[in-house]
Amino acid sequence: MFKQKSSTMDKLALILLLMYSVSLTGQRFSARSPVIQYQSSKKHYPKIFISSPDKSNSKNGIYITIEPEVKIEGSVESKDALSQIAIDGEEVRIGPDNSFTFSKRLDVGEFYQPRITATDNRGRSSNHELFIRRLSPEKRMALVIGNSNYQNIQDLKNPINDAILVGLTLSEFNFDISQHEDLTLQQTKDAVSRFAIKADDADVIWVYYAGHGFQKNGINYLAAVDANLNLESGPNHEKLSVERIINIIEENNPDCVFILVLDACRNDPTEGLARGATSSSGLAEMEEAPAGTLVAYATAPGKYAADGTGDNGLYTSELINQMKISQPIENVFKNTSSIVNKSSNGAQIPWIRSNLRGTFRLH
Repeated sequence: MFKQKSSTMDKLALILLLMYSVSLTGQRFSARSPVIQYQSSKKHYPKIFISSPDKSNSKNGIYITIEPEVKIEGSVESKDALSQIAIDGEEVRIGPDNSFTFSKRLDVGEFYQPRITATDNRGRSSNHELFIRRLSPEKRMALVIGNSNYQNIQDLKNPINDAILVGLTLSEFNFDISQHEDLTLQQTKDAVSRFAIKADDADVIWVYYAGHGFQKNGINYLAAVDANLNLESGPNHEKLSVERIINIIEENNPDCVFILVLDACRNDPTEGLARGATSSSGLAEMEEAPAGTLVAYATAPGKYAADGTGDNGLYTSELINQMKISQPIENVFKNTSSIVNKSSNGAQIPWIRSNLRGTFRLH
């Protein structure tokens, strides 16, 4: 009898407690759960709609523009009157039908992530983020080759890693990339020929090579993965000379900005070969770069470049750092040379030959 009465009293106390809680909060109570449900829902919050930039100009969720000034336009749908529309915390004017507009200037290559916030007079806010990038209107083409795994001479650790990193970086600056790894002599000839056709009428051409390189009688050659540097029995490398590559590419693009980067001569490619290997160490100095061309060597003529102890070579690691800084392209390579020289205690001094007609910037 006592237990039954106690149970009844407990139930009555619980009911009174729940009724009291409801009277304080003004919220409804669900008999299925002792949790008080909040009635306001997101459907009453302001809704942000973007009309510009146009979704048709987006790629992987990123809006692309080539204009120096990006315009953000849209409107807000709200049940209650709006108290504020802000972009990155900066209040913008609320126009007819809760419209808004905002402009911002961007550098080439700049990535912009504006946050739009709409707040109604009840203090309810909604946010919308955009991802915008300005690319160059120029036609920019890049040929990137990394040779690491050689058939007849010493392998190299990092050229493929370096080539991948350079390709990814150049793509950020609106270069159309032709990327290749471990090419034979014939494959290299084909890649250069196809690229020259594809790059017809390009405004900017960038060629990057990482791997073994050598000179013969003052002529520079890039070593394909099937190269045999015992030239008495090896293939004819004349078609793979640096000068020949320059001529093929410039033939259809005499007025373009042409940047050639040779991250070669990482060590002696003839190491371990029988006597009779007749290549000379390092690359030969190009007396003068052709008009409109910048040629960058990872190290001074006749010297070797460090392949690096990490995932990338010393030269390319610093080159990437400098490419991400907005500065004239000559400064990119001069600063790279200075830092590599210092980092290697003078053992590696990158070399530059420039005959550009004007000032060029990546971004």
